[in-house]
Order: sequence, then C-alpha cells, then structure tokens
Amino acid sequence: MSMFGAAAAIEARARMNYRVDFWVSSLLGFVVEVAVVWILWTAIFAESKAVRIVGFDASNIYLYYFLVILFAKVTQGDRSANDTAEDIYQGRMNKYILMPVRYLGFKYAQYLGRMAPAFIQFVLFGIALATVLRMPASVDISAA
Repeated sequence: MSMFGAAAAIEARARMNYRVDFWVSSLLGFVVEVAVVWILWTAIFAESKAVRIVGFDASNIYLYYFLVILFAKVTQGDRSANDTAEDIYQGRMNKYILMPVRYLGFKYAQYLGRMAPAFIQFVLFGIALATVLRMPASVDISAA
C-alpha cells in the first residue's frame, strides 16, 4: 500500500473509531432529517389540497429532499478547508517539509480517508431509501 493509501486508511479508521456511536448517530440523524422532510411536505400538500406545487408532486419533492440529504453527507466539508492554515499556525508544517511526501497529496489522501465513511453512508442510505420508499418511476425535469 502506498503512503497515500495508508494515510487515507488511517483517517477512515480514525473517523470510525467508535463504530457503534458513529453508525447510531449517523442513522438517527438521517432518520430525523427524512422524518422532518416527510412530515413537513405531507402537511403542506394536505393543507393546500394541491396535487402539484410549483410543478412538483409530493413524490418528486420527497425524492429531491432525500437526494439533498444524501449528497449533503458527501459534499459537506470535514474541517479540511482550514487544515493548511492550521498547520502553518500551529507550526506543524515542518513535519511535512521533512517528510518525503508531497504536502497537498498527503492532505488530499487524508481528506479522502475522512470522506470514505460518508461515501459508504451515501450508498447504504440511498439503497435503503430506494427499497423502503416508493420512488417515482421517472422524474421530469423542465424549466417552470
């Protein structure tokens, strides 16, 4: 395994160090987010008695928000934006200058390792949503 692969693996293991806590908090957070979206939009459609709101029916709105929740897990940063500035401020940059490795490549490998659990959650929660909920057979995307 290369140094970059080892750095990514170490970061992934550090992120999932307390596996039960990690998965329980992730699952509960996901269930709460889905429940809030489901309850909110079910109430909005029931109260308005409309079949479509701004060109979207209920199943399309649910699908949109569920995809937003899934993609947010992957795209939201994990404190990596400030890593370089923090390394400079704390004086840790010397460690990377002395290592026989490129700083940006090493930091990117660490970032990928931190994001690996998010990718796993994305796939698992996406499969769970697709199998548990009745998703629309097709989604029409048009300018409204």
